[in-house]
Amino acid sequence: MDFTIVNIIASLFMSIFQLCINAITLEHIHVPSHVMVGDSVWLNCTYDLQGDELYSIKWYKNSVEFYRYLPKSDPPKPQGFICDGIYLDLSKSTLGNVFLNTTDLNSQGDYKCEVSAEEPSFKTVRKIKPLRVYSNGSSHMIKPSSTLWNGLLIIIIITFTTWKPSNGLSSL
Repeated sequence: MDFTIVNIIASLFMSIFQLCINAITLEHIHVPSHVMVGDSVWLNCTYDLQGDELYSIKWYKNSVEFYRYLPKSDPPKPQGFICDGIYLDLSKSTLGNVFLNTTDLNSQGDYKCEVSAEEPSFKTVRKIKPLRVYSNGSSHMIKPSSTLWNGLLIIIIITFTTWKPSNGLSSL
């Protein structure tokens, strides 16, 4: 076999081996398992680049992107996108740490952190965790006026908001 071909093959194997060694890992994501309506929330994503360079960090709720950080953008700053139930505070959010000012019942869902390495690997890792949102319920009393006319038909609609555990979950 020609010496040049052997060198090319060896170089190729070394490159592949190097890509396998420098594999980015997503060590942990923190998403609270449950919160009450109105709570603020920190979402945290811990990763190890293992020699790779960071290309992007993204957060999704139910597969809809709501946060992106690209360190090579000009200027490098977090970006937020409209997503139902997401009340993002970009002034407190940085890298993989995302702050939600408040939550409502629409904030419930599956949250995914996705971290991608820069070239040449462009390896992407992701983890998903659910967030459940509960309401303690509320009721509103409608007080009749002080004067009612005799024979007047009054229709009152009473609405109760109660705990809203997601499918198959029980109340706290």
